[in-house]
Amino acid sequence: MCGVAGTIGIRNNRALTEMLGALQHRGPDDEGEYYDANRGVALGHRRLSIIDLSQAGHQPMASEDGSVVVVFNGEIYNYKQLTGELRQQGFTFRSTSDTEVLVHGYRAWGSDVFKKIDGMWAVALYDKRAGKLFLSRDPAGIKPLYLYKKGTTLAFSSEIGALARVPPQGSLAMNEMAMRAYLTHGYIYGTDTMYREITSVPPATTLTISLPDLSTTSETHFIPERHTPPKTLREAVDEFEKIFADSVQATLQADVPVGLFLSGGIDSSLVGYQVKQAGAQMKAFTIGFDEQGFDESRDAARIAEHFGFPLETVIVRGSDIVPEALRVLDSFGQPFADMSALVTDHLSRFAREQGCTVALTGDGADELFGGYPTHYLPKLAAWYQKMPRAADAILDMFRRALPRDFSKLGNREKLTRFLEGARHPVEAAHARWKSVFTENELAEILVPDTLTNRGAPDFAAFFDMVREASSDAADLVSKVDFLTFLTSDCLVKSDIASMQHGVELRVPFLNKALIDFAWNLPGEMKASPFHTKKVLRQSLARALPRSIARAPKRGFVPPLAHWLMKELKPLMCELLSEDAIAKVGFLQYAPVAELVEQHLAGREDHAKKLWALMSLSRFVFRASHEI
Repeated sequence: MCGVAGTIGIRNNRALTEMLGALQHRGPDDEGEYYDANRGVALGHRRLSIIDLSQAGHQPMASEDGSVVVVFNGEIYNYKQLTGELRQQGFTFRSTSDTEVLVHGYRAWGSDVFKKIDGMWAVALYDKRAGKLFLSRDPAGIKPLYLYKKGTTLAFSSEIGALARVPPQGSLAMNEMAMRAYLTHGYIYGTDTMYREITSVPPATTLTISLPDLSTTSETHFIPERHTPPKTLREAVDEFEKIFADSVQATLQADVPVGLFLSGGIDSSLVGYQVKQAGAQMKAFTIGFDEQGFDESRDAARIAEHFGFPLETVIVRGSDIVPEALRVLDSFGQPFADMSALVTDHLSRFAREQGCTVALTGDGADELFGGYPTHYLPKLAAWYQKMPRAADAILDMFRRALPRDFSKLGNREKLTRFLEGARHPVEAAHARWKSVFTENELAEILVPDTLTNRGAPDFAAFFDMVREASSDAADLVSKVDFLTFLTSDCLVKSDIASMQHGVELRVPFLNKALIDFAWNLPGEMKASPFHTKKVLRQSLARALPRSIARAPKRGFVPPLAHWLMKELKPLMCELLSEDAIAKVGFLQYAPVAELVEQHLAGREDHAKKLWALMSLSRFVFRASHEI
């Protein structure tokens, strides 16, 4: 919907103005600023008009007496219900904007307003009388919010790149543990960022910052409730469909046209089905590729035709990505290796050119309902661990005999990943299965004694968080993925890539009731060996031909391996040149050059590794004057 920013303790307006300028793409329709000179508080907003397009929805939005001021990015799906409750309490509304619910809701319920709202949000709410600033994010972390705090100075923003403009030049320090996490997994999880001084406000959290000393307290405003789980898969499907229908209906609220990003897979197809059931009509958008094995536009066309949705398809080639690649890399404000950002960005631009400013997606379904092979691999590994060690050598020989291919995820790559973690406990195995560079591979490319691993095992804290809620391995790892991969990779990618072009992506799978339902779903109803998303597949089988419901996992995954050998080769060679690697400081050039040579020769598919290194090199190049 928008971009938000603010400062405390900075007595000039330049910092806020610069941040808002850097966020213009997020809100091209309007801009607003608020200043409390006495306390040194500044709030800013860039608006993408979705609900109440009039000036009545302008932000920052204040109460009638000016004591409560809000800037807000996102959508509150139950705002009409809450508006009714607040009117009964005597509050008068001057707009039909969901933002005004936050203003009056805080006056009625205090910070508990964040427990009552449902949707996606990053909110900054300033209580002038109490001298407090509240920073809050939605339960899944759909909308980003980053924080810089040093002494009596504080700043926040929707994007890292905008926030990094606030500290004095050269004062930001690189976070070495975050850098290692990035090289291992391709993204930075938890509250860390690549800068020590900048952190992410956690999902489902409200921070209360008291002036003038900036003392901070944290409250979790959403914890999935425990429910009696369904007894059978059929019961689970029935319950899911009721909840999901309400969720999709809620996300259709807008005063502008709403579209659908349709990949041809299960998740977006289910969204489309419920849109049709709601009696809504919308345009669907999809991506196509020339490369065999990646193009699924025909499947998307078949599904769109079944629903009666007009479909707009854009064919993406490597030559289309060349002029966009550096901008996409730069847009995240830190290294980010999810290659699908390239096509999400391209599709968002295409949709915006077609007049679409809001689109529904299937994000969150995989993590909540067991959509990845890694969700059933722990059970395969448990069986495998009963086999003698000699099986390792036999399977490795078989793996080496498999043909190399450059498909999305070939059989050779699948077996390689499985063997990497099969003999380890589930926590260590999961981290290995989700890695870009393994520990051994990192040891080869890192300069000795740099980025040493001094922390706890990857994801350990998140396994500890969910262990009491589940003992089933499939359920356990899906919950960890929800708290890590979804929040810090998938949702970051979707937000940044879409908002680069002023497109708001909504995620019906991540409303509170659906998170509650999935959190209580037994693991065996999520995934079992070679079977994923059981509930969702059964649901889709009721709506579409079984050939679609049984389709393998799909998404907007580009043929990056092919592009790096052709159109993107010059950029790769530039970003991974000997001079560029030397400037990074902790990478050895020879092993990096070997990865490049093996990929270009077609001996190995190193696309994920190479893209991760390219993103890192580009970040270091741009940030070198600031660190």
